Amino acid sequence: PMKKGDEVNMPIMLANRDPSVYADPHSVDIERKPRHIAFGTGTHNCVGVNLAKREMRIVVEEFLKAFDNIRIKPGETPRYHTGRTFGLDYLPLVWG
Repeated sequence: PMKKGDEVNMPIMLANRDPSVYADPHSVDIERKPRHIAFGTGTHNCVGVNLAKREMRIVVEEFLKAFDNIRIKPGETPRYHTGRTFGLDYLPLVWG
């Protein structure tokens, strides 16, 4: 049971993963137009949001150009952790 003053943790990595809104919410789709909350919303929107998004897009595009046949190693499963942040602990990639 919750008590007055208890903290509620709402990890932002869960945003935009609603299957009633997105056909395949757990797949990476860089063309998806989500309602982003990672940079804040409304009056609390990050002033550097456009630069950060552009930089991320460039990094992903250049990475995929360099490693055009990248995939998760067959038989392996990525491991990650959640909480206040999301992080990869193990990402077994192969390419070629």
